[in-house]
Amino acid sequence: HHSRQPVRVLVCAHHQASVDTFIDNYFGVMKSDAKYPWKEIVVRITPREYNFHTAKYPLLYTTITNFCSSFDESRDVGSIVVVTTFSTSFYLRHNISVGFFTHILLDEAGQT
Repeated sequence: HHSRQPVRVLVCAHHQASVDTFIDNYFGVMKSDAKYPWKEIVVRITPREYNFHTAKYPLLYTTITNFCSSFDESRDVGSIVVVTTFSTSFYLRHNISVGFFTHILLDEAGQT
C-alpha cells in the first residue's frame, strides 16, 4: 500500500476575467457537483477583495494577504489548486518555497 502524493497546482492567467472563467466554468462546478464531489482544495486568489459578493462561487475566493497569512507550508495541506493572475502569482514567490507546486499551468490565450 502506498499513499498518493498531494498534487499542488498553480493556474495563472493574464486577466481577472480569464481566471474567473476557470472558477465559474471548471473548478467551481467540480467543487459543487453533489454527484461527484471534488475533495481537493480550490482557492481563487485576488490582490484585494474584488467582487466576492457577486462571484458565482464566493467561498473559493480569498485575497493574497489572507491566503499568505493563513497558509502554513509546514503543515500538510494535501492537494490544492490555486487559481490567480500572473501578477498576483508573483506575490506567492515570496511566501511559498520553490518546488511547492507540482504543476504550473499558464494560460497564454489572453482572451476569455
